[in-house]
Amino acid sequence: MTNTMDYIFLDTETTGNGEEDRLVQLAWYCEKAGFREGLFKPPLPIKYGAMGVHHITNDAVEDKPPFQGSGMYDALNGLLTEGFVIVAHNARFDVEMLRKEGMVIDRYVDTLKLARKHVTPTDSHSLQALKYRLNLDQTLLDDATAHDAAGDVAVLYELFKYLKRKAVEDGAIPTAAEGDPALDEYFLKSCEPSLLDVIAFGKHKGMKFEDVAKEHMDYLWWLSDQPGQKDPDLLFTLSHYLEGHARDESEPFRST
Repeated sequence: MTNTMDYIFLDTETTGNGEEDRLVQLAWYCEKAGFREGLFKPPLPIKYGAMGVHHITNDAVEDKPPFQGSGMYDALNGLLTEGFVIVAHNARFDVEMLRKEGMVIDRYVDTLKLARKHVTPTDSHSLQALKYRLNLDQTLLDDATAHDAAGDVAVLYELFKYLKRKAVEDGAIPTAAEGDPALDEYFLKSCEPSLLDVIAFGKHKGMKFEDVAKEHMDYLWWLSDQPGQKDPDLLFTLSHYLEGHARDESEPFRST
Protein backbone atom coordinates (compact mmCIF):
# COMPACT_ATOMS: atom_id res chain seq x y z
CA MET A 1 0.00 0.00 0.00
CA THR A 2 1.47 3.32 -1.09
CA ASN A 3 1.06 6.24 1.30
CA THR A 4 2.11 9.85 1.08
CA MET A 5 2.33 9.77 4.87
CA ASP A 6 4.10 7.17 7.01
CA TYR A 7 1.65 5.23 9.17
CA ILE A 8 1.99 2.83 12.09
CA PHE A 9 -0.97 0.43 12.36
CA LEU A 10 -1.21 -0.24 16.07
CA ASP A 11 -3.27 -1.98 18.75
CA THR A 12 -2.91 -2.37 22.51
CA GLU A 13 -4.33 -4.79 25.04
CA THR A 14 -4.55 -3.47 28.59
CA THR A 15 -5.24 -4.24 32.24
CA GLY A 16 -8.72 -2.71 31.87
CA ASN A 17 -10.61 0.33 30.63
CA GLY A 18 -10.21 2.68 33.60
CA GLU A 19 -8.06 5.76 33.99
CA GLU A 20 -5.60 3.80 36.11
CA ASP A 21 -5.17 0.95 33.64
CA ARG A 22 -2.02 0.27 31.63
CA LEU A 23 -0.70 -1.54 28.60
CA VAL A 24 0.07 -5.29 28.70
CA GLN A 25 0.44 -6.08 24.99
CA LEU A 26 1.36 -4.03 21.97
CA ALA A 27 1.49 -4.89 18.28
CA TRP A 28 2.17 -2.71 15.29
CA TYR A 29 2.97 -2.83 11.61
CA CYS A 30 4.59 -0.23 9.39
CA GLU A 31 6.15 -0.62 5.97
CA LYS A 32 9.52 0.66 7.16
CA ALA A 33 9.96 -1.55 10.24
CA GLY A 34 7.66 -4.49 9.51
CA PHE A 35 5.54 -6.24 12.12
CA ARG A 36 6.31 -6.33 15.85
CA GLU A 37 4.46 -7.52 18.94
CA GLY A 38 5.25 -8.05 22.60
CA LEU A 39 3.89 -8.69 26.08
CA PHE A 40 4.82 -6.41 29.00
CA LYS A 41 4.42 -6.51 32.76
CA PRO A 42 2.16 -3.64 33.86
CA PRO A 43 2.50 -1.76 37.17
CA LEU A 44 -0.89 -3.13 38.35
CA PRO A 45 -2.72 -6.46 38.01
CA ILE A 46 -4.78 -7.33 34.94
CA LYS A 47 -8.50 -7.22 35.71
CA TYR A 48 -10.58 -10.34 35.17
CA GLY A 49 -12.90 -8.52 32.79
CA ALA A 50 -9.93 -7.63 30.60
CA MET A 51 -8.65 -11.22 30.76
CA GLY A 52 -12.03 -12.35 29.47
CA VAL A 53 -11.50 -10.23 26.36
CA HIS A 54 -7.84 -10.74 25.47
CA HIS A 55 -7.05 -13.89 27.52
CA ILE A 56 -3.74 -12.49 28.84
CA THR A 57 -3.27 -13.48 32.49
CA ASN A 58 -1.04 -12.05 35.18
CA ASP A 59 1.02 -15.26 35.07
CA ALA A 60 1.61 -14.72 31.34
CA VAL A 61 3.29 -11.36 31.95
CA GLU A 62 4.98 -12.07 35.29
CA ASP A 63 8.42 -12.51 33.71
CA LYS A 64 8.01 -9.87 31.00
CA PRO A 65 9.76 -6.48 31.05
CA PRO A 66 7.94 -3.19 31.66
CA PHE A 67 7.04 -1.43 28.44
CA GLN A 68 9.06 1.68 29.29
CA GLY A 69 12.69 0.92 28.58
CA SER A 70 11.94 -2.05 26.34
CA GLY A 71 13.21 -2.42 22.80
CA MET A 72 9.69 -1.99 21.43
CA TYR A 73 9.26 1.21 23.39
CA ASP A 74 12.46 2.65 21.92
CA ALA A 75 11.56 1.49 18.41
CA LEU A 76 8.05 2.99 18.52
CA ASN A 77 9.27 6.22 20.07
CA GLY A 78 11.87 6.47 17.32
CA LEU A 79 9.23 6.11 14.60
CA LEU A 80 7.04 8.76 16.25
CA THR A 81 10.03 11.10 16.43
CA GLU A 82 10.55 10.58 12.70
CA GLY A 83 6.99 11.74 12.07
CA PHE A 84 5.16 8.45 11.66
CA VAL A 85 1.43 8.68 12.44
CA ILE A 86 -0.45 6.09 14.51
CA VAL A 87 -3.55 4.46 13.02
CA ALA A 88 -5.81 2.66 15.51
CA HIS A 89 -9.47 1.72 16.00
CA ASN A 90 -10.92 3.89 18.76
CA ALA A 91 -7.47 5.45 18.65
CA ARG A 92 -7.93 7.80 21.60
CA PHE A 93 -7.88 4.78 23.94
CA ASP A 94 -4.62 3.38 22.53
CA VAL A 95 -3.02 6.81 22.37
CA GLU A 96 -3.89 7.52 26.01
CA MET A 97 -2.29 4.22 27.02
CA LEU A 98 0.91 5.21 25.22
CA ARG A 99 0.84 8.69 26.72
CA LYS A 100 0.73 7.10 30.18
CA GLU A 101 4.06 5.52 29.24
CA GLY A 102 5.55 8.95 28.51
CA MET A 103 5.11 9.06 24.76
CA VAL A 104 4.27 12.38 23.10
CA ILE A 105 1.54 11.92 20.47
CA ASP A 106 -0.11 14.96 18.96
CA ARG A 107 -1.85 13.46 15.94
CA TYR A 108 -3.28 10.11 14.93
CA VAL A 109 -5.91 8.50 12.70
CA ASP A 110 -9.01 6.94 14.23
CA THR A 111 -10.55 4.32 11.95
CA LEU A 112 -13.59 4.02 14.25
CA LYS A 113 -14.60 7.62 13.59
CA LEU A 114 -13.94 7.23 9.88
CA ALA A 115 -15.89 3.97 9.70
CA ARG A 116 -18.89 5.65 11.32
CA LYS A 117 -18.88 8.12 8.42
CA HIS A 118 -18.14 5.75 5.56
CA VAL A 119 -19.55 2.34 6.53
CA THR A 120 -23.36 2.35 6.57
CA PRO A 121 -25.62 0.62 7.21
CA THR A 122 -24.27 -1.66 9.92
CA ASP A 123 -25.30 -2.64 13.42
CA SER A 124 -21.75 -2.36 14.77
CA HIS A 125 -18.56 -0.45 13.96
CA SER A 126 -16.32 -2.62 16.12
CA LEU A 127 -13.16 -3.76 14.38
CA GLN A 128 -14.12 -7.42 14.26
CA ALA A 129 -17.69 -6.63 13.17
CA LEU A 130 -16.32 -4.55 10.29
CA LYS A 131 -14.08 -7.45 9.29
CA TYR A 132 -17.22 -9.47 8.54
CA ARG A 133 -19.36 -6.58 7.34
CA LEU A 134 -16.74 -5.64 4.70
CA ASN A 135 -15.41 -9.16 4.03
CA LEU A 136 -11.89 -8.05 4.85
CA ASP A 137 -9.28 -10.68 4.04
CA GLN A 138 -6.19 -9.91 6.13
CA THR A 139 -2.81 -10.24 4.44
CA LEU A 140 -0.30 -9.40 7.19
CA LEU A 141 -0.57 -12.62 9.20
CA ASP A 142 -1.41 -16.20 8.30
CA ASP A 143 -3.32 -16.68 11.56
CA ALA A 144 -5.01 -13.60 13.04
CA THR A 145 -6.94 -13.98 16.30
CA ALA A 146 -9.65 -11.55 17.38
CA HIS A 147 -8.85 -9.45 20.47
CA ASP A 148 -5.21 -10.32 20.26
CA ALA A 149 -3.23 -7.17 19.47
CA ALA A 150 -1.51 -8.82 16.50
CA GLY A 151 -4.77 -10.09 15.04
CA ASP A 152 -6.43 -6.72 15.43
CA VAL A 153 -3.54 -4.97 13.65
CA ALA A 154 -3.95 -7.33 10.69
CA VAL A 155 -7.64 -6.42 10.39
CA LEU A 156 -6.91 -2.73 11.03
CA TYR A 157 -4.51 -2.63 8.10
CA GLU A 158 -7.17 -3.96 5.72
CA LEU A 159 -9.83 -1.64 7.14
CA PHE A 160 -7.57 1.36 6.58
CA LYS A 161 -7.07 0.41 2.92
CA TYR A 162 -10.83 0.05 2.52
CA LEU A 163 -11.52 3.44 4.14
CA LYS A 164 -8.98 5.14 1.86
CA ARG A 165 -10.85 3.85 -1.18
CA LYS A 166 -14.30 4.52 0.29
CA ALA A 167 -13.49 8.10 1.33
CA VAL A 168 -12.51 8.82 -2.27
CA GLU A 169 -15.67 7.15 -3.61
CA ASP A 170 -17.82 9.12 -1.15
CA GLY A 171 -16.23 12.41 -2.23
CA ALA A 172 -14.89 13.22 1.23
CA ILE A 173 -12.27 15.39 -0.46
CA PRO A 174 -13.28 16.88 -3.82
CA THR A 175 -10.99 15.70 -6.64
CA ALA A 176 -8.96 13.59 -4.19
CA ALA A 177 -7.50 10.28 -5.22
CA GLU A 178 -5.63 7.63 -3.26
CA GLY A 179 -2.18 9.02 -2.54
CA ASP A 180 -3.41 12.63 -2.55
CA PRO A 181 -2.03 14.52 0.50
CA ALA A 182 -5.48 16.09 0.95
CA LEU A 183 -6.85 12.65 1.79
CA ASP A 184 -4.19 12.15 4.45
CA GLU A 185 -5.14 15.49 5.98
CA TYR A 186 -8.79 14.43 5.96
CA PHE A 187 -7.85 11.26 7.84
CA LEU A 188 -5.81 13.22 10.38
CA LYS A 189 -8.89 15.28 11.24
CA SER A 190 -10.33 12.11 12.79
CA CYS A 191 -8.24 12.86 15.91
CA GLU A 192 -10.08 16.15 16.41
CA PRO A 193 -13.28 16.32 18.51
CA SER A 194 -16.40 15.87 16.41
CA LEU A 195 -20.15 16.16 16.87
CA LEU A 196 -21.87 13.00 18.03
CA ASP A 197 -25.12 12.15 16.28
CA VAL A 198 -26.90 9.73 18.64
CA ILE A 199 -26.81 9.38 22.43
CA ALA A 200 -25.35 5.96 23.24
CA PHE A 201 -26.29 5.76 26.95
CA GLY A 202 -28.79 6.81 29.60
CA LYS A 203 -32.52 7.40 29.47
CA HIS A 204 -32.36 9.04 26.04
CA LYS A 205 -30.24 6.33 24.47
CA GLY A 206 -30.87 6.08 20.74
CA MET A 207 -32.15 9.64 20.38
CA LYS A 208 -30.33 12.18 18.28
CA PHE A 209 -28.54 14.91 20.23
CA GLU A 210 -30.31 17.44 18.02
CA ASP A 211 -33.74 16.16 19.12
CA VAL A 212 -32.73 15.97 22.79
CA ALA A 213 -31.53 19.58 22.56
CA LYS A 214 -35.00 20.60 21.35
CA GLU A 215 -37.03 18.58 23.84
CA HIS A 216 -34.82 17.88 26.87
CA MET A 217 -32.24 20.64 27.15
CA ASP A 218 -32.20 20.18 30.92
CA TYR A 219 -30.73 16.71 30.40
CA LEU A 220 -27.82 18.13 28.40
CA TRP A 221 -27.15 20.69 31.13
CA TRP A 222 -27.23 17.90 33.71
CA LEU A 223 -24.90 15.76 31.62
CA SER A 224 -22.40 18.59 31.22
CA ASP A 225 -22.25 19.01 35.02
CA GLN A 226 -21.29 15.38 35.70
CA PRO A 227 -17.81 15.10 37.25
CA GLY A 228 -15.10 13.19 35.43
CA GLN A 229 -16.53 13.78 31.99
CA LYS A 230 -13.52 13.50 29.65
CA ASP A 231 -14.73 12.15 26.32
CA PRO A 232 -13.69 14.97 23.94
CA ASP A 233 -16.42 14.15 21.41
CA LEU A 234 -19.12 14.25 24.07
CA LEU A 235 -17.76 17.48 25.56
CA PHE A 236 -17.56 19.03 22.09
CA THR A 237 -21.15 17.96 21.32
CA LEU A 238 -22.52 19.26 24.62
CA SER A 239 -20.70 22.55 24.15
CA HIS A 240 -22.12 22.88 20.63
CA TYR A 241 -25.74 22.47 21.69
CA LEU A 242 -25.50 24.31 25.01
CA GLU A 243 -23.76 27.32 23.48
CA GLY A 244 -26.32 27.35 20.68
CA HIS A 245 -29.12 27.28 23.22
CA ALA A 246 -27.54 30.15 25.16
CA ARG A 247 -27.32 32.22 21.96
CA ASP A 248 -30.97 31.49 21.14
CA GLU A 249 -32.05 32.47 24.67
CA SER A 250 -30.21 35.79 24.51
CA GLU A 251 -31.42 36.70 21.01
CA PRO A 252 -34.60 38.57 22.15
CA PHE A 253 -32.47 40.85 24.36
CA ARG A 254 -30.09 41.96 21.63
CA SER A 255 -30.54 45.47 20.31
CA THR A 256 -31.22 45.87 16.59
